[in-house]
Amino acid sequence: MRKAEFIETLEKRLEGEVSDREIESSVRYYDKYFEEAKRNGQSEEEIAQELGSPLLIAKTIIDTSRGGTGEEQAYFREGELYETEEPRQREDIRGYHVDLEGWKAKAVLIGALLLIILLIVTVLRILIPLAVPIAVILVLIYHFKRRR
Repeated sequence: MRKAEFIETLEKRLEGEVSDREIESSVRYYDKYFEEAKRNGQSEEEIAQELGSPLLIAKTIIDTSRGGTGEEQAYFREGELYETEEPRQREDIRGYHVDLEGWKAKAVLIGALLLIILLIVTVLRILIPLAVPIAVILVLIYHFKRRR
């Protein structure tokens, strides 16, 4: 499969399923991907084979856009990331994004805060019993140094 056929198949499958802006963004990303890979010496057929089925990619984009809020969406392909953010676009190869919207984000943040509090309490439980004798020793040392 060549670049034109790949992009045309992707575009046709996305039509009516996602916004025109999302289609343009996806087409622009894969067009850029093909161009960069061609500069690295790959043929269009090799690139298309490496990417996989444009229908599967389109399904992933559709599923992701339906699950997203419109503010932030991510598309994964074997460790690579294509992410769009309103109002700007970001493309990152070898990046990872975890979308934590709504209650999931709150649950993760609450869990992280509880772990931090637990860590602080644990450290204090160890240090406080040690702090009193150390403070007494330091006061005695200070007191005896002043007497000389």
